[in-house]
Amino acid sequence: MASRLMERTLSWVRTVLDSKSCLIASDLAGHGDQSWFGASIDSRAECTNRVFFALKGEATAGHRFIEEARARGCSAVVLEDEAAAAALARAKFPCFRVRRSLEALQELSRAYRGTLDIRVVAVTGSMGKT
Repeated sequence: MASRLMERTLSWVRTVLDSKSCLIASDLAGHGDQSWFGASIDSRAECTNRVFFALKGEATAGHRFIEEARARGCSAVVLEDEAAAAALARAKFPCFRVRRSLEALQELSRAYRGTLDIRVVAVTGSMGKT
């Protein structure tokens, strides 16, 4: 079960990405008020009610796995590929076309963390953490 702590709407995603100049285009297909409960970068993992980020990797591109993420229940897709974004828009599936998917994930994470009243702690160094 998803935590209500993480709940945000797809319109919130659009607002954040647009304010950080990451967003090129978005099509929420009437789903702007739809909630999502996290992010996913691996279509083989849990995708239900999560925003799938199609990241480019050294060996493959996340755009190849958009349909798998959709089949596993993702709420929306953040991607760079114009043709894939157009196909999702035609299918009336919420999507956000961005300049760089990794940057969009980082900005969205930063914005979400900023909404929480929490202390952030980092454990650094190369000795003794395990």
